[in-house]
Formats: sequence, structure tokens, C-alpha cells
Amino acid sequence: MTEDQDIVIGIDLGTSTTSVAVFKCGRLEALRFADKAKINSVVTFKGSEVQVGTDVTRNYARSGVTVYETKRLIGKKFCDIQEEIKINKWSFEVVEGEGGMAAIKVPNKLNKNEKPRIVTPEEVASYILIEVKKEAEKYCGCTINHCIITCPVVFNALQRKATMEAGYIAGFTNVELVTEPCAAAVTYALQYDPAPEKEHLYLVYDLGGGTFDVSVVRRKKNVFQVVRTGGDEHLGGKDADLKLMQ
Repeated sequence: MTEDQDIVIGIDLGTSTTSVAVFKCGRLEALRFADKAKINSVVTFKGSEVQVGTDVTRNYARSGVTVYETKRLIGKKFCDIQEEIKINKWSFEVVEGEGGMAAIKVPNKLNKNEKPRIVTPEEVASYILIEVKKEAEKYCGCTINHCIITCPVVFNALQRKATMEAGYIAGFTNVELVTEPCAAAVTYALQYDPAPEKEHLYLVYDLGGGTFDVSVVRRKKNVFQVVRTGGDEHLGGKDADLKLMQ
């Protein structure tokens, strides 16, 4: 396997699912995971074995060794998410990790005498990204070192840093971030508005697994900038379910 500097993969590292596309030979190609267009953003720890993409509806997934929705935790201080922990009712235990950051305690169900494992949200994200990298390299037939990961526009510096760290842990040597509204605006522009003569404004709605927000994106030729964003960062897919149940 050889390295190809011209290949860059774009990754939507989502709260619920993750998808990836490859920009190769001037074309954008979406990758598939087996027969699916996306992979679940879920990691299960079975002793020393790590499984990615677990179906969270399975009974085993509710035994405390399967972690999911960690995008809601990445780059956050443990003391700042107490209310979020109560609301989300995760089947895994969130604890205070190094530097006061949120971490996850994972018991070893195969050997109960062994101490629980403490994993960080960025470590969980890195396992997902490793799977993505592996599939992309299999598809392209070469080593891929460069990735661009989308992140919510409301992510602060700590959350962005942790997301990038997940990419480096996964083995990428060049990791860049782009906000989700900008990524959506660029995609729209390339398809429907390729060469505007004047400045344009796009309105981008993002109903994701963790947030529901709307952003105004300004485009000047090929420069995209988020002008304003608003919404609720606790009104994603599962949040609506919880509110309905309440």
C-alpha cells in the first residue's frame, strides 16, 4: 500500500452515525460500510476486543460496555455536564477523567476481577475514525493521511481540539475541521450555484443526532463564512424522543 497525497477524505463524525466521502481524481465518492451508507457512531468493549458500529438496540449494548453519543461529551468538563448526564440516561457511566474532563468507565464483563477501563470521548471517536480510515484505504488502495472532519458551529476551542486529537489518535497525520453549515453550503454551491457573480447568503438547517440549529452562511466567490447561528444544542434526534416520552 502506498501513500497518495491527492486523496483526502471528508468525514461527518455524527452523534448517531458517521459517513465518509473520498475526493479522488476530481470526483467526490461516498463510501459504504458493507451494505450501509453510514456506520453507527457506537463502540463496544468486549475485554480487549473493540467493536465499532454496534446496534444499540441489542441487549448487550445496554450492559454498560457499549458507548454511544459521545459527541455530546467530547471536549467537555465533567462538572459542566451533570444535568446532561441526568437527562440522557446513558447506559454507560460518565466519570471525571484527567484534567477534570468527561470520561467513561467501562467494566470488563469477561473478567470481573479486572479494574474498569477509563476511556475518553476522543478515544471512542478515534476507534470510529480508525474504522473509517481502514475502509477508505481499502477502497482507494493506498494509505490516506489527510482527513477533513465536520463539527458543529457551536463547538468551542476544547471541543474542536478534542475532535482533532481523535483524528491524530486514529493515525491521520493531517487533520482539518470545517463547520457543518459551511460543509453543507459548499456542497449546495458546487451542485446548484457553481459560479455566482455577486455575494450570496445561504440558510442552512441542521437537524442532527445532537443538535438542531440554523445558520446563515455568506459566500464571496469561493470563501464561505458563517455569519450567524442559533438553535438548541440539546435538541437532536434522541432529545425529541425524550421530550415526547416526558
